Amino acid sequence: MKKVGTSYLHHREISAQEAVFRVTGLRLRECSRKVEFIPVGENPCRMSIPLKDLEKQQNCKSSKRKRHNSDSEDEDEDENSTWMNNIVDRYKGRPHIDIFIKLCLARFTSEYSVILESQLPQKINKDTTFKLDGSLGYIRKRTRTSPAVIKYPRFSQENSPEKYYQSILQLYLPYRYDEQLKPLLFQTYENFFTCGRVKFQGDNTLNSVKEIVIKNMSDFVKNGHDLEEAEKQFHEKDPKEDAWCELCPEAEVNRRECIDEGKVSSVIEEDLSIPDLNEKSSSSVGTNLLSVSLTKNEIIPRLRSLNVKQRRILYKVRDWCIQKANGKTPEPLHLFITGGAGTDCVLSRKMKGLSSSDKETLQHCFGDSPDEALHIYSTNAEVDTFNKEMIMKQCTESKLIEAQDFQKDKTSGKLTLKKVHCLKSDVCLPISILLAEGARVMLIKNEDTADGLVNGVMGTVISIKDFSPNSLPSTIYVHFDNERVGRNAKVQKLISGKHCVGLKPSSEDIPLSNCVRKQFPLKLAWACTIHKVQGLTVEECVVDLNKCFTYGQAYVALSRVTSKSGLHIESIEAEKIDKKIFCDPDIVKGVSEMTRFLPEIENTAEEHTQSFQIMYHNIQGLQTHAEDIKQNPDFRSADYICLTETWANQEFTCFEMVGYDGFHLPRSLAFQEDDSYYSSLKEMQHGGVCVFHKLSSETELCNLTSNLECIVFKIPSRNVFVATVYRTQRYNLGKFLENMETLICKLEDLSERVVVIGDFNQDILKGSCTVLSFMLSKGFRQLVSSPTTEGGTLIDHVYVKGCHDTQVTIIPTYYSYHEALKIVVPYD
Repeated sequence: MKKVGTSYLHHREISAQEAVFRVTGLRLRECSRKVEFIPVGENPCRMSIPLKDLEKQQNCKSSKRKRHNSDSEDEDEDENSTWMNNIVDRYKGRPHIDIFIKLCLARFTSEYSVILESQLPQKINKDTTFKLDGSLGYIRKRTRTSPAVIKYPRFSQENSPEKYYQSILQLYLPYRYDEQLKPLLFQTYENFFTCGRVKFQGDNTLNSVKEIVIKNMSDFVKNGHDLEEAEKQFHEKDPKEDAWCELCPEAEVNRRECIDEGKVSSVIEEDLSIPDLNEKSSSSVGTNLLSVSLTKNEIIPRLRSLNVKQRRILYKVRDWCIQKANGKTPEPLHLFITGGAGTDCVLSRKMKGLSSSDKETLQHCFGDSPDEALHIYSTNAEVDTFNKEMIMKQCTESKLIEAQDFQKDKTSGKLTLKKVHCLKSDVCLPISILLAEGARVMLIKNEDTADGLVNGVMGTVISIKDFSPNSLPSTIYVHFDNERVGRNAKVQKLISGKHCVGLKPSSEDIPLSNCVRKQFPLKLAWACTIHKVQGLTVEECVVDLNKCFTYGQAYVALSRVTSKSGLHIESIEAEKIDKKIFCDPDIVKGVSEMTRFLPEIENTAEEHTQSFQIMYHNIQGLQTHAEDIKQNPDFRSADYICLTETWANQEFTCFEMVGYDGFHLPRSLAFQEDDSYYSSLKEMQHGGVCVFHKLSSETELCNLTSNLECIVFKIPSRNVFVATVYRTQRYNLGKFLENMETLICKLEDLSERVVVIGDFNQDILKGSCTVLSFMLSKGFRQLVSSPTTEGGTLIDHVYVKGCHDTQVTIIPTYYSYHEALKIVVPYD
């Protein structure tokens, strides 16, 4: 493209506009390989015939019925005429000649293109163009271009074996009718793939279905093994957030430089006076929503650190989202979360008034306060007085930075510097700022919300460049308290080991005048008003309540710190405390009338002493999610932790969890090698079962299973046996239930109290669950009644026998497709 454009510009006397027009109009499709999609599976999506064509068909059929006085119609033909023909239909209608007899669907799609009758040339090349049966049009061999790349739905051989084998048979086994993909003698597609043999027209030789499919598949799936290995590594390890930077750092640097070059400076040089191109005023009606972008490595630690109440809120909102994603219609969710940023153990009772103990707690915060801590006042006058005192006290060379006001010419938009400042009070940028190196400052205007340069962020002035009394400095370098602020700023510098962001003068239109002000969007911030610190969290602050004048002011000021030790309160008369800390009566009334978002949790500590608790979870990668289990309070309080799909190999050693010991059974050790069927299961990726138990809990490992991914342990003092089972979808149900029956018989001979838990990969909610029917016939009860996955399926089961009053609770998780189950089993 670049070479063609250069030729136009340098070898012909045409304008740049015409060159662009000619270059963008060139046909470039002939040089690219086609990509064709093949719909495979049981019921693939199909495109319907346009509505107007369907109406024409219906009108023709109606007229025919009237002429023949008959209502009989071919229902199959009527149904088929509703849908447009796809590539699979055309493959089935390929000509009955030698070159198409052994041609599979994948090769047919790759080597031939479909052409309409209107696209046929007057002279047809019979060696490359062929007519399809059943008025399905024509096909033409791709001779001018390379064979097309094929795309198709890819099913998991482990999770959806029937769909997987059906799809590869459709793609790579030559056929003309769907019945030929699974003859009546074969129950499954996998069985036909493994054991089937076929004959082709004109050839009496029996050919193995498996050999034909693998041979054809090898021409299209070049790196299948490598892709599976990469997918395995992806699941076993956390994906890298910035993998592209490691693979191609030069390209990433170029990309970021392009982003920087594309940024427009906020300094207005001239006004274009084109309304559609002007930025919208910040005072426009509406809410400006700030999107917070965090990487996975930043989000996961936050999720792990949530306390019990925070987790309940998160999972209740998540449950509503899952219902919407699964096509359900839950009630609209209205949620408003607010509260103190730090310590509010006393302030949470502010609506009912302060008790004597509350006042005593506040009294401990009275006393001397450090000058360096943030001071919070009720009025601007108090803030200005303290800030001036601090800059005179702590800084040596203070500089008064005067704003520049410009008169804007209405006709040309040219800006002319005014000698006198506009005296408007409703302007964000101040007329003058007293600053110095080392001064504490706050940003008072949104400069770049995506980069964190927003109103309210605080920092320290490190350097003021090119200062002179009659002009604005070129740059003020600020080291912000939050290191993430300004990471993508155009001007950055390392000064004395500190990362500094270079701020340029900002511009603001002055209301009701044709003027523009240029000034740095900063103000001194050793002290701030209560209004300005809303939402702020600090380690230490000093609060002055003497001039609080409205509802909630004292609460906002006192709740900014992370701990009571960091709170300092300026002296105030004891009788004034009640008058300064008070709440709006309307809020008191409104809160009392609101329904609780979270129901009260009953105290089950006493009940736990009379029972033992099991936490079960399909964790989908123990090595990846080990830390999530350690940080989860439900798992830390359990006597036993039973996990499936650990995805760990034989060399994996159970991770250390304080107070617990464990057993691990990888898939490679669960099945025997002397049977070819079990040997194939043994070679599959993932799987694995693991059990942890408290060191103080009685636990005895039992070797009772064969050809099952299962760990059985016994609680000797209660004679209770617990089996944790995982069944992959590729495990034939008949063989699985045979081995389960052997296990159940052994358990029933040893005890009357048995618990069987695990992922059986059969959805009870769909009905006709073979595993459920089998366990019920053995006298077990299934206790889970709600979906256990994000997809709304119930495939994690809990079966009990002889353990009366056993309770099961679903515990949501954020790191797995499956939810966890808490099972509480009474001792007696």
